[in-house]
Amino acid sequence: MSTDMCPTSPPPGYFYRSGCTMLCRPATWSDVLVFFLGNYVAHVATIVSQPGQSLAGTIFFSLLSLLFPGGGISKAMGAIMSRAVFAPTELRMAARAGALYIVVPTDLLENRPRDSNQAQIADVREADNEENGGG
Repeated sequence: MSTDMCPTSPPPGYFYRSGCTMLCRPATWSDVLVFFLGNYVAHVATIVSQPGQSLAGTIFFSLLSLLFPGGGISKAMGAIMSRAVFAPTELRMAARAGALYIVVPTDLLENRPRDSNQAQIADVREADNEENGGG
């Protein structure tokens, strides 16, 4: 559809698209630059850090994703392949995700011996190794 058929004429430097429903302007170099910088910043902002990861590790993986946008795929695949969200218990979920510390209210731990929590974590590690074919 030509702009001659639109009910109003576009402002100088602009044009209509999609049947006079979209007002557009030609892209400038700054538009293209902002688009690509925004894309790279989005790559850095969506890096998933592992539980307990150091600040140096976070900075390293952020720089890696900035310089090589596909560089974070191995971490993403590791998170997916761990299947942590499908674990039957919260403790196994934490073990699969690599976060073996869980904040528990003290009133739940009052009647438990101090060693029982550590014994459960050891059992989860052994169970996950057996499920994955390890020993």
